[in-house]
Amino acid sequence: YWDDDPSNDFVLPDGSSLNPTKEDGNFTDRDYFRFGQKWNVSSAEESLFTYASGTSWEDYQHLDFMPKFLDELIEQYETSTDSADKAFI
Repeated sequence: YWDDDPSNDFVLPDGSSLNPTKEDGNFTDRDYFRFGQKWNVSSAEESLFTYASGTSWEDYQHLDFMPKFLDELIEQYETSTDSADKAFI
């Protein structure tokens, strides 16, 4: 909800609110991903979208997708032995 009340910005389908997991009270990339996954529809009948001829809801479902999160990328580059990676960081 965008009503100038940050405490209800991330309401889950069950009515509860997503809680941030960072120690400083902020959300992580994983929190946002988890939020989106909770709202993922499970069938074509639930979808609010229309699709081009020859495509359907099934063409856009990648339920096994897992992004690389920022902290993973930073760790990958920080622990690399490649000097170019160190310079990149």
